[in-house]
Amino acid sequence: MNSKERRKQKREFPHVINLIAESGIRYFEHDDKVMVARNWCNRECEGGYRVITRYDHAEFKFAMQKDAVIFALKWL
Repeated sequence: MNSKERRKQKREFPHVINLIAESGIRYFEHDDKVMVARNWCNRECEGGYRVITRYDHAEFKFAMQKDAVIFALKWL
């Protein structure tokens, strides 16, 4: 991914919510939570979204602020 593509992605998905693995939780439990959240986004989000997963957190990026707010209220 070059810099032009990164700038385009920032413009398309400006609202970011991070799901961070809590201390004391196992990684497979965190992965299950991310999978359930991703399935929820498939059903509920009106705009586009992207998910970038790392070993200790997942970044959910949304095109619409409304989707980001509802996601944050449900999953944080």
